[in-house]
Amino acid sequence: MITKESKRRTLLLDHDLTKDHDTFDENFSIEAEIEIKMFSNNRRVESKQSQHQKAVFTNNDTCHKVRLMKWDVLRRRFSADEEVKIELNFRITKLSGVVAKKTLDFGESKKKCSDVTLLVGEEKFYLSKLTLSYQSSYFESMFLGNFAEADKSEVTLQDIDPQEFQKFLEVLHGGKALDDDYFVAILCLVDMFDASIARKQCEDYLMEKSKKSLREKLELAVQYKMENVKAKCLSDMKTADDIRSVVPEKLEKLDPSLMPAILQKALNLLK
Repeated sequence: MITKESKRRTLLLDHDLTKDHDTFDENFSIEAEIEIKMFSNNRRVESKQSQHQKAVFTNNDTCHKVRLMKWDVLRRRFSADEEVKIELNFRITKLSGVVAKKTLDFGESKKKCSDVTLLVGEEKFYLSKLTLSYQSSYFESMFLGNFAEADKSEVTLQDIDPQEFQKFLEVLHGGKALDDDYFVAILCLVDMFDASIARKQCEDYLMEKSKKSLREKLELAVQYKMENVKAKCLSDMKTADDIRSVVPEKLEKLDPSLMPAILQKALNLLK
């Protein structure tokens, strides 16, 4: 909803966060950075003051007013029937009081079926060495190679978030854990533990189901060397707006491997 307030146009973000598939306690807090882009007749028109903003959502305040530009500036820049497009890039920077729902249980109830316990933070995961080894070359080396962990019944994994590891395990064990909220965290662990089957699942999800922006998908494809995803993203760039959406304001931040393909796309549009 766009409203006029204190001689400034504002965009009201209103979202019932608690209806999503995560569990929120009464003191949850979500902090985010918002990048605002406004286009009219293929030119950028937003003010520098409103381009980057921060938002905080809590149980008592699930709305945030995004400042666009002063009303008198808006009236001067645009005619009455001129179309203005607004693009918001919303990046969550901090979560607290949010606990992901578990679709598979790796807790105490699975102890009898396990031959190894992985300690992540303060949480214990009861698992099978053979299952982990089949899914991950990292665990294959750890449990079936000449490492001390091969003979241990409990192994500690350092510097890993238990909730993110829970989601990673759900993917390894065939659960439907992939979603845009935890995707990057899961992909990071898939890469860390060299889980090839789960990696293919991540690639398919990113190409077919993810609602992430074209720019986000392309950045992840480059960072994690997902060539199929990279090719799909480049193929989906069909308009000038598509090209504009993936090119950062500072061109030096664009990955060099993308430059030739994006330039070719731009040149094709000029023909």
